[in-house]
Amino acid sequence: MVTQTQSKGLQVREGRIELTAPYLDSERTFIYPPVRGIYTKCAEQLSEQGLYQPTFSEIVSLAHGAWQNSDEKYSKEIIKIMKDSWIRGFTGILYNKEGAYIQDKPQIVDGRVSMSENDLVRKLESKDSSVRFVPFGYKTGEQSSRALAKNPFVIALCGSEDAGKEQAEKLAEVADKYRTSPWLFSYDSTNEPITRVSALDSYWGGYGLDVYGGNHGDDRDDYAFGVSAPKALQ
Repeated sequence: MVTQTQSKGLQVREGRIELTAPYLDSERTFIYPPVRGIYTKCAEQLSEQGLYQPTFSEIVSLAHGAWQNSDEKYSKEIIKIMKDSWIRGFTGILYNKEGAYIQDKPQIVDGRVSMSENDLVRKLESKDSSVRFVPFGYKTGEQSSRALAKNPFVIALCGSEDAGKEQAEKLAEVADKYRTSPWLFSYDSTNEPITRVSALDSYWGGYGLDVYGGNHGDDRDDYAFGVSAPKALQ
């Protein structure tokens, strides 16, 4: 039997437990419980369940929705997961000497995230919204929530152009729910290409928001929420 309840934040539909959050001018329905494991295994598990792998931008909406009514059962669970571990976003980052290429749902080849700079440049030139580039010079580490919302790397991690700005604002609203200033973990320079993936958590036992652009993807304790794919993504 399926029952449905509503709250100010997430809309909860129990049976196959669906957590629906607003996303830009639409919505995303996340499936509970999440899967757990290294990045590539989480991606594999979600695909086996017929679920879409959410980008970093989309998990921002999940966290934002949870904080709209933090006493609701599943909202509390999401907030606790962020306190104890990471929630994965399926957005990858390729750092080079100039800055960071950011790609939603990068390919997985032979069990590893694969991001080719030549391919990323071609996608940028063709105005592919799944790929962004941010030159070094952006602020890393601790910063105010307002600075986080205006940070070029964070905006690009959250999406392209206006969509990225809108989701970065939501991320700042999440950051304001915590006691201390948020942190952006990212590289600010590198002499060789480095591939990483994105994640979101609240560090120091839940005291502050942590935006992660440097996750190795190999932590077996990280979580990933699958999304019931919108028709446009099926």
